[in-house]
Amino acid sequence: MLGNYLRIALRNLLKHKGYSFINLFGLALGLSCCILLANLILHELSYDKFHEKAERIHRVVLTLKGETGYATPAPLAPALEQQIPEIEKAVRFLSTQTVVQYEEKMFVESVLFADPAFLEMFGFPLAQGHAAPATRNPNSVILSEAMAEKYLGSDDPIGKVLFFDLGNEKQSLTVAGVFSPMPENSSLKCDFLLPFERIELVFGKGFLQDWGGFDSNTFVLLADRIQAKSAEAKFSAFVEKNLGKSLQAEKLTLNDFQIKLQPFTSYHLGAIAGGNGLSPRGNPTTLFILSGIALAILFIACFNFAMLSLGRSSNRFKEFGMRKVLGAGRQQLFKQFIFETLALSLLAFILGMGAAEALAPTFAKLADRTLAFGYGKWPFGAVLAGLIIFTNLVAGGYPAWRFSKLPATELFKNKLKFGGKSLFTKTLVVTQFMLSVALMTITLLMAQQFRFVSQKDLGFETEQIVVLPTRAGFQNIEQGDRIFNFMKNELAGHPNIAAVTAMSRSFAQGSSSTGVEKEGRTVEVFHYRMDYDLIPTLGMRLIAGRNFSREISTDVTQAVIVNESFIKEFELTSPVGQTFTKFQSRAIPVNPTIIGVVKDFHFQSLRSAIQPAVLYVRDSMPLSHVLVKVAPQEIPASLSFIEQKWKAVNLSQPFEFSFLDEDIDRQYRAEKRLESLVTYAAVFAIIISCLGLFGLASFAAEQRTKEIGIRKVLGASVGQMAGLLSRDLAKLVLIAVIAAPPVSYFFINRWLQNFAYTIDLGAGMFVLAGALALVIALLTVSYQSLKAALANPVESLRYE
Repeated sequence: MLGNYLRIALRNLLKHKGYSFINLFGLALGLSCCILLANLILHELSYDKFHEKAERIHRVVLTLKGETGYATPAPLAPALEQQIPEIEKAVRFLSTQTVVQYEEKMFVESVLFADPAFLEMFGFPLAQGHAAPATRNPNSVILSEAMAEKYLGSDDPIGKVLFFDLGNEKQSLTVAGVFSPMPENSSLKCDFLLPFERIELVFGKGFLQDWGGFDSNTFVLLADRIQAKSAEAKFSAFVEKNLGKSLQAEKLTLNDFQIKLQPFTSYHLGAIAGGNGLSPRGNPTTLFILSGIALAILFIACFNFAMLSLGRSSNRFKEFGMRKVLGAGRQQLFKQFIFETLALSLLAFILGMGAAEALAPTFAKLADRTLAFGYGKWPFGAVLAGLIIFTNLVAGGYPAWRFSKLPATELFKNKLKFGGKSLFTKTLVVTQFMLSVALMTITLLMAQQFRFVSQKDLGFETEQIVVLPTRAGFQNIEQGDRIFNFMKNELAGHPNIAAVTAMSRSFAQGSSSTGVEKEGRTVEVFHYRMDYDLIPTLGMRLIAGRNFSREISTDVTQAVIVNESFIKEFELTSPVGQTFTKFQSRAIPVNPTIIGVVKDFHFQSLRSAIQPAVLYVRDSMPLSHVLVKVAPQEIPASLSFIEQKWKAVNLSQPFEFSFLDEDIDRQYRAEKRLESLVTYAAVFAIIISCLGLFGLASFAAEQRTKEIGIRKVLGASVGQMAGLLSRDLAKLVLIAVIAAPPVSYFFINRWLQNFAYTIDLGAGMFVLAGALALVIALLTVSYQSLKAALANPVESLRYE
């Protein structure tokens, strides 16, 4: 029986080659997109779940006056392990960048300082060496395989000595182990693992005992996965015992300062930020949109497949009627139709998997992810099986049920409304084209938002600004000052160098902040140390007061410049000349006088609203970045000159640079990747939808061949005939265009919530997307309509 069904399916496939190709190609293309998107979505959902002890690992987060963050003091981990019985182990780690050197090779690398139990807690295996001695030796370092190859080539890495710039001097550490590559779906990424006690070389003596320094990540391993609530219940007494006096000194209560546990597996898509060793979080909104895109393309491909299957099947009414007359039962016809659909969809699925494999390198580059197709693994295999079942239910279930229940007499009459005339088919056409138009609209609106971001005035100049990292830290503030002063003097006379300045953190390279009390709440205020020439060099505008002056000695110790948001937040009238006494940071001058107000500038990405900011020239923060403004002409020659001078003052560090405008653009890499994915999805959706319209138009023209011939004989023009054939499908597309804006608005509005500054969602882009879709659809349908209208009527009426 199955063999007979297969022969019938193959015969019909070859008999209608055009329809079969359109059907197979459209479904295969849609399924390939779904497979790729499902791979990416499942990858995001799988983060950090590969750890053997994943369910027992929790991150410690602190809540200060309602604001929750990841940074914890260094003594917290050992105290938790000793005083909370539910906690089996506690681990601290944090990362920083430093210069690593082996013989002549020298690069700036990110290194991770961690406690000895780090590898044991997270279960990262060593490819060489033994974990216990490697992590407990304070003079050892563990490398990744990539770094071992980068620095040591094919040599045995164990026992080799690498040099690290830690604090004010180079430290020699012996390679004691090499760990296997960390999985891509790991929030922990590490190339160099150093003993945590070495962190005092970077942050200063006493860091390990300082309860006031909030820099480390703290993770705990619970004795049992269900003990999180029990451990949290004891944190209040723990805080009172270890931090009670400090809280009283800061006039804080136990309700103001709370310790909580966050399951590690919920970090990647959670609401609490990470840093200092943890990779950036994923974006749940992005995942939501990608899931919506995958479902939209799946629906479009399946609906398209179902429409064309219905259209082709309506030519087989007499065949089905004859089978019923010859004794075929309802169940047999149902099985036959389902089997034919299954055979065709499986073939499309195989083609789709091949297309997905072929498109994987391009897709992986767009998504910035490595794709692995585990067809037989959970949950990817289950998703693929679900796709096959869903496709057959949509594409084969309804027509199989409809045909099998009809009596033979109805089938012989051949008056049933299938193809483009049935309500079911019309619904499919409208739905799939509505989804296609929605994707096109979202693409256009995303592009408009990025155009808005790239063109928005940030309040400072970004072009031709070269950023040089000095690698200066709190333990070597003088290093940053020395490098800056040397570069400023040496570059001053070059004709293509307009200015040289410096600051504690370049914009888009992070920032420092402090809390300021206001009416019972803490306001976050960002602060930057700067050079006297920063404001004019970057074209920032003072709207009140004056800039810092080298001629006024008190500007170093007593003066600050604030932005407009600072004035608004603290409701200062006539701020210039006022003394502000509420700063908690030791870096900002004590009880400083406000000497100027600078127009608001975007020191963070446009995802965040402009916050209060303070600028000062006091040498309490390292000048981590030197900014060089170069002329647009002969930039390579200018960079070569800058590198020459850099090497003269800084032999211990490799020359690295970036451009400020590129640094700012990099802040939106994730959003731009999503835009690219949506653009490709919209293109594929339109192609699949147009294939469906093309097939339906062909089918409609084929069914009305005699009618067209008679109308032409009676004097109908080609234009009239083309309009007649296109009208019904054009109406459906128009309905889809009208129905699409609410869908696209829902998704784009949710995505725009990632930005504090956005475009206005006016009607323009919605109308443009609808118009483009309508034109594309009409061109698709018109081709078949004109082809049928131009046909010789004699051919269609010859046998009448």
